[in-house]
Amino acid sequence: MAIPPDVDRNLLTRIRMECMEMPDLRLTSRQASRLWNLDRTACNAILDTLIKDRFLSQTGDGAYVIASADGPLSDRIRAHHVD
Repeated sequence: MAIPPDVDRNLLTRIRMECMEMPDLRLTSRQASRLWNLDRTACNAILDTLIKDRFLSQTGDGAYVIASADGPLSDRIRAHHVD
């Protein structure tokens, strides 16, 4: 999937890697904004991109978590790696 122009590619990659390091992480949009020191608009753009990429999913209570993988986790990391 193409990264929207308002989303920083390096930041997106860093957030993906942080999520991979903490696979049980559950964050609300507000918590993610504070954790990654982003304003709410930028944070929501990142979260929306990660949802569209099927990297994250949103629970019924609004928390963001790593999505269930169809394949090995290493394949998902490679698929989202940005050089």
